[in-house]
Amino acid sequence: MGLESLAEMRGLDLEVWIVSAGYGLVRPSAQLKPYSAAFSPGQPDSIAPRLDGSARDQALREWWKTLSEWPGPTGGNRTLAAVAGAGRSDPMLVVLSAPYLSALNDDLTVARESLSDPHLLQVVSAGTRSAPGITDNLLPVSGRLRHAVGGPLVSLNVRLARWIIDRLEEHSFNFERLRSLLVNLDSSAVPLARRSRHRLSDAEVVTLARQLMKADAAATRTALLRELRSQGLACEQARFGRLFEMAAGR
Repeated sequence: MGLESLAEMRGLDLEVWIVSAGYGLVRPSAQLKPYSAAFSPGQPDSIAPRLDGSARDQALREWWKTLSEWPGPTGGNRTLAAVAGAGRSDPMLVVLSAPYLSALNDDLTVARESLSDPHLLQVVSAGTRSAPGITDNLLPVSGRLRHAVGGPLVSLNVRLARWIIDRLEEHSFNFERLRSLLVNLDSSAVPLARRSRHRLSDAEVVTLARQLMKADAAATRTALLRELRSQGLACEQARFGRLFEMAAGR
């Protein structure tokens, strides 16, 4: 069941917006053409792939700001701040991965200030512990919660959004009540099992990457790293990116 259908069952008038690295803020009904842009690092279409740290965060924020100044495919609100300003007394549940949260940080800071109560902004971002200007709006979300809501870690944020909407009567989007519910859910969750991986030397990574490339010439860097890790082998994402380029002869 989709979020909108679930919200309707709970008597909630839900307005859904989607954050797109290619189109900006759009409605689910917007007609979009294929594009290549992502705020997540390590992807073939990642934005600012050669930057890291604060330089990359700044680049992502500038990208989002520029997108927001474009009318987009359907016009209307182009920032979360504009959405907040249009419904100052309405709770705003924002569900974003850490890279997307970084890109929208400035927008969310203004959105927080636009609401009649700063805690009407409630942010779900698994693993994120702080964010400039909106740390107090982050709900406590850890990977442990996937045992409570089901599914893989990659879909944890969305599944928690469903969980929050499904339990509307227990919190009514009161920040402290919702935070308490999530803390209790986390404390009762089963700890995540740690997988031990064998760490490879640079030479071993390059050799293995070349073997995988030979087997599948079209394989992307992300796909190769996923395959390497599925074999119980360890390599950090940034390090693998450098060694992947070496293996490819670039």
